[in-house]
Amino acid sequence: MNRMADVASSFNCDLALFGHGHSKLLAERIELDVPDSGKLKLMERKKLVIMTGCYRKNHMEGTMDYGEKAGYPPVPIGSPRIRIRPFAHPRERFQVVMG
Repeated sequence: MNRMADVASSFNCDLALFGHGHSKLLAERIELDVPDSGKLKLMERKKLVIMTGCYRKNHMEGTMDYGEKAGYPPVPIGSPRIRIRPFAHPRERFQVVMG
């Protein structure tokens, strides 16, 4: 998660999604920003960093997957649901359900 947060901090974005992982992870941070145009003022922006989950079942009867050979634990299948409210207050713009 720290590596993903470090990478996301290099980009001017509200939402950073990372794939190719087998977990569902979420980190929230508040960053300071200035508007692209208009009056110069300091604003806060909530940034979400999310590992998007997995759709590959790594333990199935009758198979010997690389995950089983390596001794990896079973992982939950699916991805987080993200609700975006573009005109809401910056701290309330995103709602994430990890289920």
